[in-house]
Amino acid sequence: MEYWRPEDGAPDRVGDYRLVRGLRIDPSQAGDSDIFRPRGWSSVLLVSERLKQALEDEQLGGIRFIEV
Repeated sequence: MEYWRPEDGAPDRVGDYRLVRGLRIDPSQAGDSDIFRPRGWSSVLLVSERLKQALEDEQLGGIRFIEV
């Protein structure tokens, strides 16, 4: 995990997550939820395999899936 630092040139982001590798959801904590947004991230959604498949089945555009 990497965080924004003052020398990165984005003073409003200092201390926020900059890079996360190996992100996982604990299924025992997720319950029946199929979609999550990590706190502080506006452009990232995590979805279950079930929701991913449903979206692909509907052939919706504008979505990019990246396995984490």
